[in-house]
Amino acid sequence: MSMRLGIRNRLLLLVGVMLVFIGAVVSFFVYQAANSKSQMIDRVGIIMTDEAKDKIMVLTQALTKSVEAGIRNVTDQDEKIGVIRNLVTDIRFEEDQSGYIFVYQGTTSRIMPPNPALEGTDLKDLKDPNGLYLIRELSEVAEKGGGFVEYIFDKPGKGNQPKVSYSTMIPGTDLWIGTGIYIDNIAEAQAKVAADLESAAARSLTIAMSFIGAGFAFLVLPLTIFLIRSIITPLKRMIGMLKDIAQGEGDLTARLKDTSGTETQELAEWFNKFVEQVHGIIREVAGNSAQVNQASTGLLGLATNLRGASSDMTAKSTNVAAATEEMSSNMNSVASAMEEFSINIGTVATASEEMTATIAEISQNASKAKDITGHAVGKATEASRRVDELGVAAREIDKVTETITAISSQTNLLALNATIEAARAGEAGRGFAVVANEIKELAMQTARATEEIRGKIQGIQSATGITVSEIQQVSQVINEVDIIVGTIAAAVEEQSVTTRDIADNVGQASQGVQEVNENVSQAEAVTGDIAREVTAVSAASGDIAHSAEAVQASSESLSGLARDLNAMVGKFKI
Repeated sequence: MSMRLGIRNRLLLLVGVMLVFIGAVVSFFVYQAANSKSQMIDRVGIIMTDEAKDKIMVLTQALTKSVEAGIRNVTDQDEKIGVIRNLVTDIRFEEDQSGYIFVYQGTTSRIMPPNPALEGTDLKDLKDPNGLYLIRELSEVAEKGGGFVEYIFDKPGKGNQPKVSYSTMIPGTDLWIGTGIYIDNIAEAQAKVAADLESAAARSLTIAMSFIGAGFAFLVLPLTIFLIRSIITPLKRMIGMLKDIAQGEGDLTARLKDTSGTETQELAEWFNKFVEQVHGIIREVAGNSAQVNQASTGLLGLATNLRGASSDMTAKSTNVAAATEEMSSNMNSVASAMEEFSINIGTVATASEEMTATIAEISQNASKAKDITGHAVGKATEASRRVDELGVAAREIDKVTETITAISSQTNLLALNATIEAARAGEAGRGFAVVANEIKELAMQTARATEEIRGKIQGIQSATGITVSEIQQVSQVINEVDIIVGTIAAAVEEQSVTTRDIADNVGQASQGVQEVNENVSQAEAVTGDIAREVTAVSAASGDIAHSAEAVQASSESLSGLARDLNAMVGKFKI
């Protein structure tokens, strides 16, 4: 849209945007003033409400102290109420005398100066229009130490109005005292403040709009008109000069003249530089058109020569095609031979892989045999150690049997002595002789058993020596077997490495054969491509001949264009 607006309309649009912005700013300040007014009115209401609460709280607390002092020496309840009535009945405050003091016992009225008929009445069910049980609330806050209650209550001459009351207990009694104040005057004060603020805001807005209007009328509008004229007038002058150049006969020597010292002068200078460049280009075109005419003449001669060369190319391409066909046949024979060689290499590779697998299995079995012989050597060594321990134990047992034999001999001697002593004792020692004889028999049996054990032990010792010797021989044999198995494993490993090398070499040979096959196939394909390319060259030579004819025709056309270009350049004044 901006591209379709003239400079004058754009400047006017800018002024309009400024006016809209000023209006938005004024509206914002008006909105802020309205918010500030609302906040100030609310603040006035809060302050006046707090002042009213402070006033009735101070009054109630002061009366509570006076009442407490007045009934300090009174014990009868009715007398206390009478003293309190004398102190508070005549108290009135506020301009309309709507403030008074009241005394309750729980929710039962005891002193009610505006309406004495309610004294002695339980007012627990008294509610305001909002459903608040105001006497219950006042009694509860008084029992909690004193507090405020806000409610709606009838005001003489004005009907239901908002009211706030304060109540607190009279020390030493079950009575509570309270007073209240209507806060409808707060709403009136807020309305007065609102009116004053609106009046001040209206005056401020009027003054601000007056200044803004005067500034626009005497500053913005004249400045806008001046700017429009200072921009539009030089542009119109430049447009007129451009029309003079455009409507002439291509006079490239004409130049724009502007000495205004503004941007239009800079624009004219750059336009003059542009015309100078165009002037130079046209002069170069005029010089080059003659060269183009000469080049077109030379191109006609080249086209004639090209037609003759294309005929020679066609004949030579026919000979090359025959040679490539023979080469393709030879490549087929080579491919067949290489295919057979590849099959033989594959057979060798398969056999090498099988031999490698067999050697690997032999190597694995030899490794297992080496592990088994090593384990057998360990077991033989352990068995030899156990047999040695058995020989030591047999020698220890032999020593014990010798000791037992000695003890048996001594026991036999003792039994013999006991038999002799029993024979001397006669009948009295007969029983002792029998026992001594049995001990002698046991000693002889022990000696015989000990001799048998000694014989067995000697046999064990002899067998142990033989076993140790044989185990040592077995260990030597196993060690020799272990060495042989290790030698076999090393040889198998070397053979495995050699076999893997053979397999790798065969694989590389197979890969080489495959690469040769691929190269032969590629060569065969290339040969076919060459044959096709030669055929294409032969066809292209015919196309070249036709193209030479077309070039000849184009050269003639180019010569005509050069003549036309000279005619067009001649229209400019350079």
